Amino acid sequence: MTAVPQLVCSYCHQRVEGTDLDFRFKLPDPLFAIPEAERPARISDSGDMVGADGVGVFVRVLLPVRLTEGYQITYGTWLCLMTREDFDRVRSLWHSPDYPSLVVDGVLANAIEPWGAPLVKRARVAVRHPDRVPYVEAIEDDEMGKVLTETWSRDWVLSAIPGEAWHGH
Repeated sequence: MTAVPQLVCSYCHQRVEGTDLDFRFKLPDPLFAIPEAERPARISDSGDMVGADGVGVFVRVLLPVRLTEGYQITYGTWLCLMTREDFDRVRSLWHSPDYPSLVVDGVLANAIEPWGAPLVKRARVAVRHPDRVPYVEAIEDDEMGKVLTETWSRDWVLSAIPGEAWHGH
């Protein structure tokens, strides 16, 4: 059995308890390629939407994964919007009464461990709750699509996440 790291929130430094775990990516992987000193000037950030000229526009999405032993981990990851029309539609619906109707396709923009290399797979997201960002509903890849449909070993998944990266309650 693989040792599961002590889960400590990287923000408040309190121990993460419970079976419903959260892991949040601060930025999409492509934006980390921008030198840190240049990020404030180059990255436009409105919280749940970020972008940079020449890189793309991204919206925060949730990727829930079922784990053994009754656990679940929800990755707060990013979806790269594919067209300007998608961006305009998402932006117009984001704070409107029609937000619950939002469904959009894009490309997942973070490497999610322990599944390895960046997902960089097309995905469809939809709103499940009007007060939350959209959830990943489908991943257009036979192997990566299993992330949404199968139950994964809790120890295997949690041991792949750096201890300093957790954000919890």
